[in-house]
Amino acid sequence: RAAKAGEEEEPEDFEIAWEVLDLARNGFDNLVRAANAGEGGMSVKEEKEAEEGLADSLRALADISIRNNNIDVAINDLEECKQLYAKLDGGESRRLAEVHTLLGSLYWVKREGKKALDANKEGLDVFKKWMETAKVTGYASKDDQVDAEEIVKELEFKVAEFEKNLPSMEREKAEMEASLTAAALPKREGGEGGTSLGQRGEGGAMKGGEGGAAVKSPFEAPSLASTGGVRKLGAVGRGTKRISLQPMKKQ
Repeated sequence: RAAKAGEEEEPEDFEIAWEVLDLARNGFDNLVRAANAGEGGMSVKEEKEAEEGLADSLRALADISIRNNNIDVAINDLEECKQLYAKLDGGESRRLAEVHTLLGSLYWVKREGKKALDANKEGLDVFKKWMETAKVTGYASKDDQVDAEEIVKELEFKVAEFEKNLPSMEREKAEMEASLTAAALPKREGGEGGTSLGQRGEGGAMKGGEGGAAVKSPFEAPSLASTGGVRKLGAVGRGTKRISLQPMKKQ
């Protein structure tokens, strides 16, 4: 059933959505593979429709993975989706820019600062190209144009923030790696082994530093910060063993 306003979404709803979308993804993937191998006898239009279906199902699966904090699965799906959108849209479209910037936010959460910055720069570049085309062909409405101009400003701000915070993130990562290496060394006689993992907070989670916070997508992508009350699907994903649903612990 659909969750009512203000009501927590049922875990079964997520599981059903995942299964339906993954079934669709698998079907479209088989069609695309057959077309690439010259099999199936599909027309050019049918091949494009299969690629559209595969890309859209990957995008939707990534949204569910984000809601359930399965970041690596979401990144894998979005990277594949990005390649398909780039092919279908000639390298410039609003949806392609959105995938780039969402990947940027996810890489930032994983503290892969360089990848995050590059993804957001690519997203900004793609979106500006789309806007140039829209100026010629015409926007759907005046509101659509105003919205696009606001998104560009937000993306430019986001890129600037990532550039500013990248050095501190890289420094924190280097310190963390050094601490982990030292902690793994044998204990010295008369003293404690290694050094204190001062960069980790309670439960082993990395403390949020100057550049450690997730950044909201200008495209209103699902927020990682909003998943606290949602039940996650555990190890749900292609090629993984499905386990029973467990409530997500609030951080």
